Amino acid sequence: MSFNNDYYLLSSVSIASLLKNSAPTSFIHLHIIAVDGWVYPTMKKLNSLKYKINNNSEFIFHNGEQSLKDFGEDSKKEVKGIGEYARLLAPYFANDTDRIIITDSADIFFEKDLLELYNSPLDDKFLKGIEDPYTPFFPTYIFFQKEKYFNGGVLLVDAKKWRDLDLYHDIVTFYKAFEYKNKLPTPIQDILNNFFPSVSVGNLPLRYNFQGYIDGNGINTYEMLYKKDCSKYYNKKKKLIKEEKKLVIRHSNKFKVYYGDKFDNLFKDWTYYAKKTGFYKEICEKASYSMLEIVY
Repeated sequence: MSFNNDYYLLSSVSIASLLKNSAPTSFIHLHIIAVDGWVYPTMKKLNSLKYKINNNSEFIFHNGEQSLKDFGEDSKKEVKGIGEYARLLAPYFANDTDRIIITDSADIFFEKDLLELYNSPLDDKFLKGIEDPYTPFFPTYIFFQKEKYFNGGVLLVDAKKWRDLDLYHDIVTFYKAFEYKNKLPTPIQDILNNFFPSVSVGNLPLRYNFQGYIDGNGINTYEMLYKKDCSKYYNKKKKLIKEEKKLVIRHSNKFKVYYGDKFDNLFKDWTYYAKKTGFYKEICEKASYSMLEIVY
């Protein structure tokens, strides 16, 4: 994960779900890339989560300022922020392992242990992700449409290949050569989808980055996935339901509790993990709206 000091409270909710739902036999090495003004008290607060939730874990913090030098100070002003670019450094920071899982933060809920994802075969690919089901809906992505266009929320990466070939250096050169500055709505996935040939990228099952939600009131927030003919999952409702039953990671990028979306089940889950952090009141105070108390 990578985020700045303004985003750590929301990201702590994702981290809490990871720690809470990991198997007792799993040891978590959580690498967090700090960008744009991190301070020691923030790292101390995040590190406290392991004592509150799961002591079978290790928090490793890295300085991601190199990404600011390479992608420019203006990247801090973008909607997605410099944290998107800093994640491209992850294979170098986690340099004692051949593979890593790179994820988004704040919008991610880890609902099961990640060992099955971590051990998924890479099949000699540079990385694997899920094909983004929403891409064809948005005209801004038309330049980036190609076979196997993947979402950047969850990626299984061959970190050894990345380091051996020094891909970060090539990616920076590629970014500058094509003058992508201020043109990418979702930087990490836009860059990687254009940088890597389709043949070098593999597909993960949808359960590892599921972008939908069935609400307690019967509201189906992924309905557009199987009813819109431009969706990659058009007329595949049964497949979506099957995948949700095996769900490992849910991605709430299309509906955000902290912006005021009030899907009951999602709200309850988010509140549950927010309270696990011990920062619940502080998170609510800094959220975009007044949070409602939920009684369990």
